[in-house]
Amino acid sequence: KIISLLVSLIPVSLITGPAIPDILLSIIGLYFIFISIKKKLFGFYSNYLFLTSITFCFCLLLSSLLSDYPLLSMAQGGSIFYFRYIFFVLAIWYLLENNENLIKILLITIVLCLSILTIDSLYQYLNGYNLLGFKQWHKLKIASLFKEEYILGRYVGFFSAFGFILIHYKKNLSRKDSIFSYLILFSGFIVAYLSGERTAFFQISLFCFIIFFILDLKNKFRFFLFLILSFVILFSLLMINPNANDRMINKTYDQISNNDSKYLPTSNHHLDHIESAFKMFIDKPIIGVGTNLFRYKCKEKKYLIKKDTGRKVNSCSTHPHNYYFQLLAENGLVGISFLIFFYSFILFNFFKNCFILLYNKSSRKITQNKIMICTLLLILLFPIIPHMSFYNNWYNVILMFPLGFFLKDLNK
Repeated sequence: KIISLLVSLIPVSLITGPAIPDILLSIIGLYFIFISIKKKLFGFYSNYLFLTSITFCFCLLLSSLLSDYPLLSMAQGGSIFYFRYIFFVLAIWYLLENNENLIKILLITIVLCLSILTIDSLYQYLNGYNLLGFKQWHKLKIASLFKEEYILGRYVGFFSAFGFILIHYKKNLSRKDSIFSYLILFSGFIVAYLSGERTAFFQISLFCFIIFFILDLKNKFRFFLFLILSFVILFSLLMINPNANDRMINKTYDQISNNDSKYLPTSNHHLDHIESAFKMFIDKPIIGVGTNLFRYKCKEKKYLIKKDTGRKVNSCSTHPHNYYFQLLAENGLVGISFLIFFYSFILFNFFKNCFILLYNKSSRKITQNKIMICTLLLILLFPIIPHMSFYNNWYNVILMFPLGFFLKDLNK
């Protein structure tokens, strides 16, 4: 119960930054190692996804050791400590099996955090500062309690979708529960738009679009009503302050129209990062330049991108803003093969459960839950959108939550 409480505190701790949630994640992972040895729960280690993940971690470590900066790659890159995420995922799976109140406690925390952030972000959008007096530093973005870190949209977008799923995990879903789940989902939809984070808004919009098709007719009607209501509220806010439109519509149109590649939904400077990452892959195609070393290697002359278009080019960054190109550059074909395999495996389970939902009505609720978790993971790992760093511990804590549920559903 104490460990379940620590899990439920993670959504709160994520608002404070990456340090506290990472500490909580490590404690929970260590707890699982201890309890699995004590109770001889070796069945959790015998599934092929665990074995694949452990192999992946060893490949990250090997990539660090063979790089130009092995100590830097292992320490700052985190390849030597990446194992902690695997044991955290297993801990979530174990707790779901052994504490039926975990979902309820976690849901209470998520709803509380989302409620505070929604009220605070709306206030900041309309006034230029939040309830605690934090100033809106970027004219077209709001950050709420995250101050100058523009991750509000990613946080609210994820936890509104995840909270929606947790409510639907209830055995007996009442009409009030159903309505409450839509209220959570579409409040996240509104805040994600106002935050000015286009990736977060795309992700939650795609989640809503897919989820609509797996709902029964009665819930489709409720879903549609809440969608209309959210658009009414959003348009009303934009009439008062149209700043979000400048970021989400006008700037997006300008970037696409001036893009060197018409086939990628990303900006020119992101394309430069991707091109620099691809150069690293060509240079070391098998094992890559080293885990989380893009930020250092991109400064080398041979990886810089030069353009004759007259625009200023900055191909160097902390990461190439895409998981797949980051792994391709830093861990080569060995690293990216694991991610492609895992994404394909989730995609296979998504379509398998869609098929079951279509032809087996008796297991509709269980199958719906599985599809929702698969949908969330597929969107978070969607290949053609900008991502945070693959080794960003703040975002990885978020990503590991649905993975625990996925493993539990997979082995049910």
